[in-house]
Amino acid sequence: MFSLFVNNINSTNNGSSVQLSMNPAISLNPNKKYHASVHEIDIVYCFPNIITGQNNTFIFSEMVAGTLTEFTVQFSQGIYSISALQSEINRWTQDKVQNPNLFILDPDDSSSHVYIHFMSTTCTINCSGSNNVMQILGYESSDGVLGPVEYINDFYEGDKAILNNIQNVYLMASFVNGGYVTDRVKIYYVL
Repeated sequence: MFSLFVNNINSTNNGSSVQLSMNPAISLNPNKKYHASVHEIDIVYCFPNIITGQNNTFIFSEMVAGTLTEFTVQFSQGIYSISALQSEINRWTQDKVQNPNLFILDPDDSSSHVYIHFMSTTCTINCSGSNNVMQILGYESSDGVLGPVEYINDFYEGDKAILNNIQNVYLMASFVNGGYVTDRVKIYYVL
């Protein structure tokens, strides 16, 4: 049995896929067949789901003094729940618009969908752009602009969000030469 340690962690833009580089490397004979299985894995949930330059921008518009004004919220990199995103947006809008509660992010845990209930008939949310937090809430760039709505509490429904807590960890391993050391993640396997 070997212990491997992770040094390099790469994730996709939305955090749904993670690649780990490990050390020590295992030298395998390319002329033989091997069967490897994970015996034990300990992964601490420490991967940010909001990543600077990848998905940390939120763009919305609202009426201010009779003019539709666009605002951009920049989130700091980190791990955010849906309620934490809502709180940060409300805090940010507090002194910029008349009603800082422009919309409610409403997660449905059973379906992993996030509903957006508009509390203003003049608010819009821009889903476009590659650095948009809306993508992890289940909305795509192709959704364009959500709103304005005709009535208060009108809503939009996104596809599956990826902000929920990790419930299952799926591991796919491939054996290559090279690797790195850290004490963050330990993977034990049997050859």
